Amino acid sequence: MNMFRRLSSRLTVAVAVAALGGMGLTSGHTTQASTSLDLASLVVAGNPHPVHVSVVPGSTFPEVSGTTYAYAEEGMCPGAGGGAVCDTTDNIEVWKISGSGGTLIQTLPTTNQYYSDTTGHPHAAFFGSNWLAYDKKLDCVIVANEGNSGGADTTFAGSWESYAVDKSTEKLTLVSNVPDPNDGSGHGPSSVQVVDTKSGAWVIGSDSFPPSTYGNTLESLPLSSGCKLGNVKQSTGGSGSEGYLNFTIVSPTRVVANDVLLTTEDTYALNDSTGALTLVKEAAGDGVTPDGIFVSGSNLFTGVLGGPPAEVTSGKYTSASGNVTWDPTSPGKDSSSNATYAVPVWYDKSNHIVTGGDERNSAGTGNSLLSNFKIGPGTKITFANETSLAVPSQLTNDLQPLGTGLFLTTIYNGDNELCSEGASGPTNCKTVFTMTNPNGSEEVILASS
Repeated sequence: MNMFRRLSSRLTVAVAVAALGGMGLTSGHTTQASTSLDLASLVVAGNPHPVHVSVVPGSTFPEVSGTTYAYAEEGMCPGAGGGAVCDTTDNIEVWKISGSGGTLIQTLPTTNQYYSDTTGHPHAAFFGSNWLAYDKKLDCVIVANEGNSGGADTTFAGSWESYAVDKSTEKLTLVSNVPDPNDGSGHGPSSVQVVDTKSGAWVIGSDSFPPSTYGNTLESLPLSSGCKLGNVKQSTGGSGSEGYLNFTIVSPTRVVANDVLLTTEDTYALNDSTGALTLVKEAAGDGVTPDGIFVSGSNLFTGVLGGPPAEVTSGKYTSASGNVTWDPTSPGKDSSSNATYAVPVWYDKSNHIVTGGDERNSAGTGNSLLSNFKIGPGTKITFANETSLAVPSQLTNDLQPLGTGLFLTTIYNGDNELCSEGASGPTNCKTVFTMTNPNGSEEVILASS
């Protein structure tokens, strides 16, 4: 598995269900896979990495009303996987986004870290590409820090971090750093989301993986007032052979994860009193390796780890039982010769369009495309068209809603764009802001004021 595939494999679960009123979804907030869920309080993970403000002169963003804040982790390694050791902490940046673009308001160092040994093997997320989550009710930002994931350098161990948001300034202050129990076995936390239940808030996460394997459990931690994190609990009921990268929270008591090793869709029950995660069912996949995931109502979509062509699956999902019925037309395939991968996925329920973020699995080049598929009737999936991004040679890291548009985070170039949404899919993509370190990959989570 080379560096570029690994990065793309972590892209999603990434797409958030964030107060998605403008996108025609039920309320909720995740910045990674979306969901059907009716969770006004559900806030989920996001992607980290903006750099300096770099708005195209004269650009305006009518899709944005009011103010939104972007919390972003900026990967600082200048290039990895080529044999050189890279052992550098990352920054988190806070951006203020309005109809006129983005403004950087804070940069702070974290213990998030990228590590590559002398053989070029990655032992953490590429360029510090860790996941972020935001809980609106408690005003907390959570960071899943993979550390070195059991690599030769143990300076930076895997951990969970929490930050309190000062609502007068939107700046962050570190509150907790909780060690991950799997770090010593070669796994550190990666994907992360947060859900508010009747009994309190729970941080849900998945293990990351060293080059030869994937994390095989989900994890939960209590999040209390003041953004304090409690101890980690690991999920039960699996065989130990699972490989989890991306997941999404579909209700206050259900989580569904893509298993990239067994190629299944695994549903877990969340005990909202204890935080225990127990396997309900491992449902058969659609004959492909699932990666990014998005759930909206009874519709379940996944990006596909592999290609060309770029593919997205579509099926009917029942969260109570964990059953998945794949549509006969699934997976949908982008018929264009330009398309290679569609890993992060996003569903615009209003227009019945599912979008996959295309990537090119070659030496650092991306095709700066989105693949769009029409959904319906039912779960039928049909390739519609492609959307070109504003900046060339991009690989898409995450897709999430911003106002009435689709916000996307890219890898390597520090570019963050907003596209208009319509009946034919995303159009008119423009750069909202550009990160200060274009060499690092990025993850960003959005929070409405």
